[in-house]
Amino acid sequence: MLCTAGFALIGLGVAAVVPLVFAAAGNRGTTPGEGVAGVATITYMSALIAPAVTGWVAGATSYPVAFAVITCVVALMTVLAGAMRPPAPAATADAASLREVGA
Repeated sequence: MLCTAGFALIGLGVAAVVPLVFAAAGNRGTTPGEGVAGVATITYMSALIAPAVTGWVAGATSYPVAFAVITCVVALMTVLAGAMRPPAPAATADAASLREVGA
């Protein structure tokens, strides 16, 4: 029962984050399609590679070490998530000249 509750919480977290990631990707690429395609490719590749890498690490060391590696990767992603923040709009020369004219 506890395992089912854990999977439900993971599902709720993914359901909230994935649309935000795809929206941010659509705003970051040269075209929206390029950004979404890049994120989709990384998502599918990680879904294929992550279980194999986790199993390899667990086989080479132990399950606690494998889950500690996953925890460290998630913590690193959390710290670096700010890099996906869109840049603040810069004041253009036109906006500066409009302020001077209105003053």
